[in-house]
Amino acid sequence: MADLLHVIGEALSAYWLSPLPLTVLAVCIASIGTLLYVFVTNARNPKLRVSLLTGLYALSIFFWAFVATSLVLCASQARMVAYARNGVSLAVFGAVFAGLATTSMGTPRSSGSSPPDSPDRTSHGCSHTWTSSESSRVCLE
Repeated sequence: MADLLHVIGEALSAYWLSPLPLTVLAVCIASIGTLLYVFVTNARNPKLRVSLLTGLYALSIFFWAFVATSLVLCASQARMVAYARNGVSLAVFGAVFAGLATTSMGTPRSSGSSPPDSPDRTSHGCSHTWTSSESSRVCLE
């Protein structure tokens, strides 16, 4: 048991001290910081802010999925990660792939159609063109 814990410790140290996973973490953290900065500085653009929040949501899912998968791979494949020549690279590839797969399942997608309150749709029985502003919608006859 002590030998297994020693191997897992070596795998964790070999993995987290390697430049490849640290680069992935640095890119994620820099991207999160950039998204937050743009979000804070664009207070008057709600469409942009929603897009930025969606990107931040997806990036945070990737970040935590990457960290969790990295820990699981280091613990379950400790001998390969600690001692194999390409062990860390394979573990990083697996963690990035798992993070991308988790992100693609967890982020909202647009349906490709316009929303029901879109200005190009008719409503209230009016067959005329609708125009919208920030406060109201007007039927153009």
